[in-house]
Formats: sequence, C-alpha cells, structure tokens
Amino acid sequence: MSALCEANGANVLEVSYVVGKDSMIRPKFLNASVGFGDSCFQKDILNLVYICECNGLPEVAEYWKHVIKINDYQKIRFVNRVVASMFNTVSGKKVAILGFAFKKDTGDTRETPKIDGCKGLLGDKAKLSIYDPQVNEDQIQRDLAMKKFDWAHPLHLQPMSPTGVKQVSVVWDAYTATKDAQ
Repeated sequence: MSALCEANGANVLEVSYVVGKDSMIRPKFLNASVGFGDSCFQKDILNLVYICECNGLPEVAEYWKHVIKINDYQKIRFVNRVVASMFNTVSGKKVAILGFAFKKDTGDTRETPKIDGCKGLLGDKAKLSIYDPQVNEDQIQRDLAMKKFDWAHPLHLQPMSPTGVKQVSVVWDAYTATKDAQ
C-alpha cells in the first residue's frame, strides 16, 4: 500500500484510515512499515504455502509465496529510499537505527526487518549506530553476522562480511545514536 501511495502522491495514513473503515479490515494491519517481522508470522505463511501445495492448490500457494516476496520487497525498497535520499550513497555516513527488535517493548529480534535493512545499508558501507533498549549488543552483532537464507536458492547461504559488522556501534541512548547521523 505504501509503495502505491508513494507512486501516486497519496498520503498513506489517509488511505489506511479510509480503508480501515471497512469492518472486515483491521486498521492496525494497514500501517505502512518496512515489512513484517516476528518468526511466527513468516513461519505461519510458509506453513500455508506447504498446506496449499499438499492439497493441490498451487495457485493459492503462489499467492502466499508472494506475500513473503512483497515483504522482502518492502525491505529492499526501504534501503533504496534511504540511499536515494542521501545522494545515492550512504558510504562512510553514520545512519542511526532507532529500534532493532521486530516491535517495540520486546528484545525479540527473530525475523526483524531491521536485520535486512541494516545489512542493506552496510552493503553500501554505511556506519550504523543502533539503539534499542531491549536488545543487547551481542544479539545485534550475532543477527548482523548471521548468514542469510536465500529462499530462491535454498542450497546457498549469503555470508555477511566481517568488516560490515565492524561498521556497527550499539549505543544505549537515542541521543548518542543520532548524534552526527545523516
């Protein structure tokens, strides 16, 4: 929804409000975001894919696969918009990341879209300053160093560069994270 609104100059908050008036659609699910997180949601969708395939419903399985693809697209689109807004490069620039877990008030980082977003920015050699009061530095460093599973080529893992992880500082207050950030 956010990509469509941006392409047409529409206010995503207004569109979400109007569409959310439909009693069949919960407004919370219309909030624009970088993508959904939480290990359960993606796992549940992948289970739907499996169940549909096992029951001879390939078209329905494809629909659910596309939900995952759109979620991945949102993460890539976010990184591209950040880079574009900084004169098409974040190389050597400090970028503040406020919040790392998949939602506020939790330390759960499983499947958080921030991992892919941070890796995308690190891929363009950004210097990240990350603040999340619920997530410790070791967890953030582990998440960013972890190899990413490639759904399109499941036999190949994409390694994270050790130098990329060195471009990350984890700080314990939002002001420090944003000081001198772009």
